[in-house]
Amino acid sequence: MDRLARKVSTGARFVPRDPPVRDLAAYVSRSVSSTVYAFQARIVLHAPIELVAQRVSPSAGVLQKIDAERCLLQTGAGSLGSIALWISLIGVDFEVESPKELTQHLRQLGERMLRAASAR
Repeated sequence: MDRLARKVSTGARFVPRDPPVRDLAAYVSRSVSSTVYAFQARIVLHAPIELVAQRVSPSAGVLQKIDAERCLLQTGAGSLGSIALWISLIGVDFEVESPKELTQHLRQLGERMLRAASAR
């Protein structure tokens, strides 16, 4: 009891406001995964969104269903090389919608992997 003290007011409390959108989880995911990074990408993944959603954290990107067999991933990172490596780890076929410069990073990554796989 000797460590209890009166509650001290630290000033005004926040004023509640209406949320900016209905789907707050998607709003936060979109904000965290793309707008804070220097590089953003849009990638079409050739797999059902249900499968990809198990492999892509909401904090890593926003997924949108295209059709039963494809979905769109919007993501961001500090470099295009990071995006290239991460997308290759998802484990599905894909195509880059934007930026086109990402394809060069994918090409370099693929060549590096082939050299490593053929080295003794």
